[in-house]
Amino acid sequence: MINGDTVTGPVDVELDDVTLTVDRPVALEVQADRRVVLVVDLNAASWLQAVDPTTATVDEQVFAALVSVGVR
Repeated sequence: MINGDTVTGPVDVELDDVTLTVDRPVALEVQADRRVVLVVDLNAASWLQAVDPTTATVDEQVFAALVSVGVR
């Protein structure tokens, strides 16, 4: 939902630049014969709340701050 309106279907994220780099430190200790899975959570439910209804955009800094990375 964005400002109380239900959003259905695809949501496109357009960036002024070709890419948006989001840096997150991740501490890993991996044995040579093991595998690690990184989980990237875009937190769509949070940044969709930050959509400006007039321009239909989200500030890049707000988006970047809400992305999280974890290890599974």
